[in-house]
Amino acid sequence: IPLSQPFNTPPWNYTGTESVSSIPNLDVVDWVLVELRDTSEAALALPGTVIARKAGFLLKNGSVVGLDGASNMIFSESLSQNLFAVVIHRNHLSVMSSEPLTLVGGVYSWDFTDELSKAYLDGQKQIGSFVFGMIGGDAVGNGTVGTQDINMVWKPDAGKQDYLVSDLNLDSQVSNQDKNDIWLPNSGAMSMVPTSAGFTCGSPFTDTRDGQSYYTVQIGTQCWMSENMNIGTMLPGNSNQQNNSVIEKYCYNNNTANCDVYGGLYQWHEMMQYEIIEGSQGICPDGWHIPADAEYTALTDFLGGESVAGGKMKESGFAHWNSPNTGATNQSGFTALPGDYRNTNGSFSSLGNYAFFWSSTESTSVNAWYRRLYYNIDDVYRVNHNKNYGFSVRCLQDN
Repeated sequence: IPLSQPFNTPPWNYTGTESVSSIPNLDVVDWVLVELRDTSEAALALPGTVIARKAGFLLKNGSVVGLDGASNMIFSESLSQNLFAVVIHRNHLSVMSSEPLTLVGGVYSWDFTDELSKAYLDGQKQIGSFVFGMIGGDAVGNGTVGTQDINMVWKPDAGKQDYLVSDLNLDSQVSNQDKNDIWLPNSGAMSMVPTSAGFTCGSPFTDTRDGQSYYTVQIGTQCWMSENMNIGTMLPGNSNQQNNSVIEKYCYNNNTANCDVYGGLYQWHEMMQYEIIEGSQGICPDGWHIPADAEYTALTDFLGGESVAGGKMKESGFAHWNSPNTGATNQSGFTALPGDYRNTNGSFSSLGNYAFFWSSTESTSVNAWYRRLYYNIDDVYRVNHNKNYGFSVRCLQDN
């Protein structure tokens, strides 16, 4: 267990300085991050209601305590409505109290462990006789236990011994027990902590930055936007997008009407907003992120594999795709459109023939992985290419 809080990296980005000179006692299991939300009811306890975050210790008996390993955590923030607590762990699904915390003797408390319903929307599981706890397996930290946790984190760490998010059973070893005993039985589980108001996957999502609305679709355990991102100021194709305070996009043939139909085209670094961490939010709205390579693989695996997934992802008919639009049924609802691409020399190519979707995963320092669909083939192709190309972007919901 490290001597400083471990939540100072994505996806938590907590800047607190909590640290100790030594772990206070043998009952300490790990660090947790406690988040307090102030609002009228649990369904409205969205990220915007957070009033405080602080790291503390989790004990063997399930108690969350301060840095001395025994005392209650102390917060100094004032409260205006009701107090809800979110408990965050490095490789378990976050949980939130289903009701406001109770105040007794000047101390707010909440016991998650004695009923499933003590976690908002039953977002925990039974781990013993009448004992309930957090759901393990979220090594990526995106609020879902899925294939990305195994492919992106567990596999690269298998065999290692250290304080690692891939150590799902917390025995300091990254082994098959993590995959078989923790990840596998929890695969498909999602955190129930509220992330966005009034949105259910399958309904349109409105990007509050520019008021643009995007259709969404649930495919397996993933919630995808079923339209290409179209945010930003149009830049001529012969100019490179820049690291500045403005999101920039290309429109096919420098025609804004094409962005209205096919969405914008983005160079990889602009899409990522100059981060290189896969799964970053990038140009996506809050609560969404740029899909990692493994998340695209999870999508195509769910649809039956790359040899048949293309047809299930492509919009059917010939309104946008050129003939013969082989195999296109759009069975998944992904509704891939052939926005094609912007070349590295600034020209545009092949509207109606191809769809190119960046992932957030690098293959080298100059190339990144993407998915390509053809008008005359049923397959999906996993390819890597130079980051200076301008491709389409889809966003994937965090939870």
